[in-house]
Amino acid sequence: MLAAFRDQGCLPEGRLDAPHLVDEGGAVHQSAEESARWRSHPRVEVQRFLAENPDYEQGVALVTLVPLTWRNLAVGSGRLARAAAGPRKRR
Repeated sequence: MLAAFRDQGCLPEGRLDAPHLVDEGGAVHQSAEESARWRSHPRVEVQRFLAENPDYEQGVALVTLVPLTWRNLAVGSGRLARAAAGPRKRR
């Protein structure tokens, strides 16, 4: 499927050793403490991401495909709206 997207010009060329990884060319800006926190994070999803994409700190992106459903669109829109609104004020 990734090859079909690349053939249509939707994705940049991936690495030959791992076609699901795409070099975005910009490093991730995080402190050593933040990097260590991610590496020791208990969630399985985080550990899977790190295992699949060990070079993420150098700007390598992991291509992720998700089903395009109304529920996923609603959840994603809600997350974007909350992120754009910024942190909530405490009373």
